[in-house]
Amino acid sequence: MHPNDQAPVFARWKTGLTRTQHHFVAWNAELLDISLDRSYQRYFRSNNAVAGGLIGPEFRRLGNQMHELFSVLTDDSETEVFDSYQFHARMHFLRMLAYPEPQLAVNNPLITALKGRNPVRITDFGCGLAQVSRAVAAQLAEDDIAVDLTLCDIPTLRKDFLIWMGAHGGAPTRFLDCTPDRPIPPLPASDLFVITEVFEHLHDPIPYFDAIEASLSPGAILLTDVSDHEDEFFHVSPDLSVIRDRLNGGGFTTVRPNKVYVKS
Repeated sequence: MHPNDQAPVFARWKTGLTRTQHHFVAWNAELLDISLDRSYQRYFRSNNAVAGGLIGPEFRRLGNQMHELFSVLTDDSETEVFDSYQFHARMHFLRMLAYPEPQLAVNNPLITALKGRNPVRITDFGCGLAQVSRAVAAQLAEDDIAVDLTLCDIPTLRKDFLIWMGAHGGAPTRFLDCTPDRPIPPLPASDLFVITEVFEHLHDPIPYFDAIEASLSPGAILLTDVSDHEDEFFHVSPDLSVIRDRLNGGGFTTVRPNKVYVKS
């Protein structure tokens, strides 16, 4: 059904969009050379194509089915995983756009810990749409703290969108490509390193952890998730005990188990 045929529903939906989603609509309008209104309408129709919208369980189920359906062409094996992420990139993009925007209080411990530094260097590895790191950057900017934001991921359409957002009111953004030839680009020194929902996607997470640890100076904060994950497509290392062992081996101080650590 066209949005014009359900105007009240469309108006309520539009009001409830996150800042990231509003940015996406504006970016997509430029990309497709269409009006902003038309871009909103197209996003509305996409969101309503499945029950529960792009954040709902039906779209997640559909995504998992697509992974299996197209695994005949490209799967999550070590030699094909980069191609597979590229193949499914647009579907993943829509899912990530539907994530809720992080709400960080002014007295959030993470923000408080970073306020003593200026500028603050943030690196987000396997960044997705970098909602957390961008939210931290925006909160710090309200206190006139400069942020150097580096995002690392497989280059897909999301890369262009993230750089566009950085140039349209967000923190200035540098993007480092992760490629089959160089899966771990040279990592900059960081005051905050974000790597959430990533380690379980890596066939051998230890080299990535080694590179991250080497880039962190004492006092740097590591924001992550190293709890075990469900065994599913793209979760090629669901057991992350090897990373937990490294984090608990003396090189980091635990602030919140499995989530927040400080480099000793």
